[in-house]
Amino acid sequence: MTPSPYRRFLFSSLLLAVLLLAARLFLLWHSPDFRFPDEHVYLDIARHVASDNRFAVSAGSPVYASRQAPGLPVTLGLLGKILPLSPLTAKLVNAAAFTAAAVLIAVAVWRMTRRVWPALCALALAGLHPALLYTSLTNYPQSFQAFWMAALALAWTWRTGNAQPSPAVGALDGALIGIGALFVPTQVFVAPAALAFHANRGLAWLTRYAACAALAGALVITPWTARNLVVEHALIPFSTNGGEQLYLGFNPQAGPNTGIQIALPDELSREIQAARSGKEAERVFTRHAVAWIRGNPARAGLLWVRKFLNFFRWDNGRMVTESERSAFREWIARGTSLGVFLLALTGAFRLRKSSRPWVIASIVLCLTLAAGHACFIARYRYRLPFEPFLILLGLAGLGMPGKTATPSERISS
Repeated sequence: MTPSPYRRFLFSSLLLAVLLLAARLFLLWHSPDFRFPDEHVYLDIARHVASDNRFAVSAGSPVYASRQAPGLPVTLGLLGKILPLSPLTAKLVNAAAFTAAAVLIAVAVWRMTRRVWPALCALALAGLHPALLYTSLTNYPQSFQAFWMAALALAWTWRTGNAQPSPAVGALDGALIGIGALFVPTQVFVAPAALAFHANRGLAWLTRYAACAALAGALVITPWTARNLVVEHALIPFSTNGGEQLYLGFNPQAGPNTGIQIALPDELSREIQAARSGKEAERVFTRHAVAWIRGNPARAGLLWVRKFLNFFRWDNGRMVTESERSAFREWIARGTSLGVFLLALTGAFRLRKSSRPWVIASIVLCLTLAAGHACFIARYRYRLPFEPFLILLGLAGLGMPGKTATPSERISS
């Protein structure tokens, strides 16, 4: 008896996911330690969550705990109550989170096409994407950000077609965006794309949808915000890193692809060292950034435009440490980055009539992500969590049957 297409997809995707995770385990076994400072900070907070239920950093830490969004350290900390916390286990959790994100993308492609090959191609491409593979082997929250974006995309597949769902589905979307923002605050930039996806359902429906989404998102972040009001004595919806990111994006040394490797002026350094809380440090960074923007409006405006464009660069910049760089690796990463965009454009062209909400949402997503990150830092690493969504768009478009295909041909393919 021949297995159904769904069973073939289920078995094949699970097998491929296991192989992708095994490849990550192999790489982690040969590189179990952290490379970047923030990786240590996330693990330090997680250990405090695991040991004494406190969102805190150890004495002597160069940053306040509130600088970090809570999602990743709290997740690691809760797991740390039953597992030993180490750099290796922390990176394993991130690798598993991204593998799960790739599986959700594959399921979404399957639901859109009902075809095995495009779904498996989406899973393989997302799982073997060089920059995504590298990022998923670090202790950064971007892997979880990709997971919550993939979950949102999968939720949208249940609303594709002519059926008119209840506006209450906005509660699910708002909750998924809110949870993602607790890992990476810039996840809020996804909200306009969610509205764009449902824009064809009418203004009254969309208004109720937006209200449900906003309410659910607010409820998700309320416990963390309430904790900060009590413990930090400040209104902190996500983290106190916004001011620092704003300054890194707008200062005399800033360029379109500038990261965190800049020297702080002596005056700013003294004020940061004198700050008595994360919120106070954020205010110091914000004040200096705003002062520079006001003093250099034309330069700041041009810099914003250049950072907006930089978000779409095919030359993705440095993704590894200096000792790990090579021309071959860089060209592989560049080729993959460009290939994902070309794949997404091809898919969007094929879906422009049959699945227009996906195309519109993808365009809005890219524009709002670029515009939002241009206010801070617009490097390639901040686009990475959303490249699986572009892969979904491309493979769904390529996997759609031609005009002459019958329903039976579509299912049996």
